[in-house]
Amino acid sequence: MPKPLTCAGCKGSVSSYQAIHCVFECRPFPNPRSARAPPLRACGTCYHEGCIEVGAPFRTRHKDGRGLVYPLTAAASGFVCEACTLRAHVGRELSRTHKDVYLLKLERMRMIDVAHNWAPRTLTSYRSRLRFIRNFERTYGVVCLPTLKLDTPPITPAIPLMWAMQHYALQKPRGSHPSSGDQVSWATARALRSAASFYNEGLMALQYPASSLRDPTSKRGRLSPGRSPTDFLGFSMMAAGMAKRMGTASKPARALRLEHVLWNLRFRDRQYQVCTDPQMRLEIATAAFAEIAAFCGWLRGGEVFGMDAEDVEYVPPESGPAHGLREGIGFFQVDLLDSTKSSQDAKADIVFASETSSGLDGGMWWGPFVGWPRRDGLPGRRSLSTPFGAPMGQQLFSSPAPVPPPPPSVGGG
Repeated sequence: MPKPLTCAGCKGSVSSYQAIHCVFECRPFPNPRSARAPPLRACGTCYHEGCIEVGAPFRTRHKDGRGLVYPLTAAASGFVCEACTLRAHVGRELSRTHKDVYLLKLERMRMIDVAHNWAPRTLTSYRSRLRFIRNFERTYGVVCLPTLKLDTPPITPAIPLMWAMQHYALQKPRGSHPSSGDQVSWATARALRSAASFYNEGLMALQYPASSLRDPTSKRGRLSPGRSPTDFLGFSMMAAGMAKRMGTASKPARALRLEHVLWNLRFRDRQYQVCTDPQMRLEIATAAFAEIAAFCGWLRGGEVFGMDAEDVEYVPPESGPAHGLREGIGFFQVDLLDSTKSSQDAKADIVFASETSSGLDGGMWWGPFVGWPRRDGLPGRRSLSTPFGAPMGQQLFSSPAPVPPPPPSVGGG
């Protein structure tokens, strides 16, 4: 009498019907890491439907827990359990150490994310259609869906790289950004894949100089034949499922409206009027000019806070006619970095008015920034920095700033 099967998840008895069986459940396989090592034993792993699941610290954005359970239909073409995949990569039997247990968790989450590359309704609809195809095979004695044949579990650098990506997604952000959560976002985690792709592209260029090329559509490195591990089908499927589970929406910065900027500038002007410390007055003036430049020039943080006086040409209103403008109209011209983020071979310049019709007066605050006198002849600085020389970055600029009241409603109330 055959020994009853036990679910590796709930430890309950399992029937062959409606169960997920590992390909190596009853079959040992050669050790892929060493031909001289003894074979790795049969795992004996099978699961009930719904028993391949994960919990904390993995999380999902779905309230119903979707994305944390392996769907039965995903194993229709074959299933290799997390223990066999891990044993094949480490080249030994597993032990109950923290590292082995943690890698098993990462592999299980990887398997589930790969399965959720497909939408749940798609998996549900395919389940009945696959059953129809199998019945057709049995009825007419033909093969429509080939049986999976593996000598060993899949071995590829892409799988440990996916574990690293899953591990990275569990890290706690440093908290330097005001919108940081308790774990890194999908947008941050996927940067690990980009970094590995960069590494593999360089590796291809050095190792296969005659067969490596750049795909004209995706702009990624390609081998002919072959490709980067980050472009493997399994990696793409896991990334798609992981994105669905975690969500691709990032927490955008709060957009400032004109009334907010005007409120901030009036607030800083009042600070400037009552402040008697020369260094603090310079910091107030520099912060005011930074806000005007960022708002009028639509500048990114690195562009406005990395700006020096030499990067800005100021034409005062009285000099406007010399530049083809009417008298009383001045402007700022900002020379940005030698390359932009989207086009590394392009250089961009920004031009905005020194004083706008809405009341933004960059020329009034420009003097202290470059050392010209403003009201009391105080000296200025050559870059956006604190009086002590520290860069005035986004966090330092925004952390002490007051929160303006909501803009007044339009119309009657």
